[in-house]
Amino acid sequence: MLKNTFTALVLLTLLSLYADARGSGDGSSGRIAIRPLYAGTRGAEVIVEVKIPPGTTMELIAQKYLKDPARIKDVRRLNKFLPADDGALIQSPFVQIESGLLQEQVCDTVSVEPLVLTRKGREIKWEKLPSGRRLFPGDGVMTLSDGSARLEFLAGGNLSLAPDSLVFLNENEERPSASFLAGNLGADDVRVASRGVKLDPSGGSRYNINTSDDRNVRLSVHRGEVAVTAQKKTVKVKEGFRTLVPFDSVPEAPLPLPDAIGDLNNLRELEDGEKYHFQVASDEKFEDIIKDEYALRPEDVKSSQRSLPPGGYYLRVSLLSKDGFESKWSAFYYFVRGTESRDVIKVESITDIGDGILEVKGSCPGMEDVVINGQPGKVLKDDNFVCVLRIGEAELFTVFIKTESGFLSKRYKRSPSNLWLPID
Repeated sequence: MLKNTFTALVLLTLLSLYADARGSGDGSSGRIAIRPLYAGTRGAEVIVEVKIPPGTTMELIAQKYLKDPARIKDVRRLNKFLPADDGALIQSPFVQIESGLLQEQVCDTVSVEPLVLTRKGREIKWEKLPSGRRLFPGDGVMTLSDGSARLEFLAGGNLSLAPDSLVFLNENEERPSASFLAGNLGADDVRVASRGVKLDPSGGSRYNINTSDDRNVRLSVHRGEVAVTAQKKTVKVKEGFRTLVPFDSVPEAPLPLPDAIGDLNNLRELEDGEKYHFQVASDEKFEDIIKDEYALRPEDVKSSQRSLPPGGYYLRVSLLSKDGFESKWSAFYYFVRGTESRDVIKVESITDIGDGILEVKGSCPGMEDVVINGQPGKVLKDDNFVCVLRIGEAELFTVFIKTESGFLSKRYKRSPSNLWLPID
């Protein structure tokens, strides 16, 4: 169930959210148009530059981006570098396409956990949002108190919705954008409008924004720079800084962000009003998020790992300060849910090769893969392995090995004499 305050917000604004979302979209035309380049010779034709992900082929462009796949020949006309084979990979990260050929779409839902709701346009009814659903201009996305979602824009960039969050999607002729009504949102190269505040990131910028019952907007910039405009005043906030925009007021002067978490094995006790925000994913880029939750105690972060099924996972944590600003994410921590075995995994040498880097060599019968503290190693002949990893000042590392029968792990701790000893 949503928290009482969030439920009240949704009920009071349910009938007016769509109009508010569309009104803050800067005249959105509902077209997916990215970087308008120039007007063509045929009247008002606009050529746009579409950012495509690695692994894209002409077949995918025809099916995913075009209203009529048969018009792929017009895409070839504008892009002489495209491969002749429709199934071959396109090497360029951008393709020029006439705006009139593009589908009216905004983004794809790439991860949902566990329950997220959506609604179309002016509809009142909310329904369950499945992973893989394509979203369109005006669509709303709402996460419940234990829900999270990650949305990838076809124009490039993504949004990560934490629990108790609500957004409506827009698309205009400059770059993807969204209207943010409640909760906590992570944005990567996406413009956001919230409660009369407009956030315009420079290319490739990443930031966090949250708002609550007080209707204030809080911005934390984790990479790049974000221009914040409210009440006709614009403030530029650089990486590592934050700003508060009180409701119906101008942005305050930027201040430094809370310190990022350095050691996930030694999370401190929180002060009143603070929270840990943690994510668990199946990949180190956190594109496939399995858990996105808040914790009020360090042990809550650890206990969340024990509820996972067997497998390999990545964990990262940020600190949400008592005044509502979010630190940068910690470096990821890789862990495995599975059997721990001191006897099966044999570590033969641990060599400090300088600059905080270790070389670990060993063996394990029937091994298929090896990872140490998130760093993939090499599987050699006769069930041997080697892994070179940056350990820095960390006091622990864990060897994770995948075999046909499952996962195995073995932990080591640095002793006061700087020796690495197995943990019982």
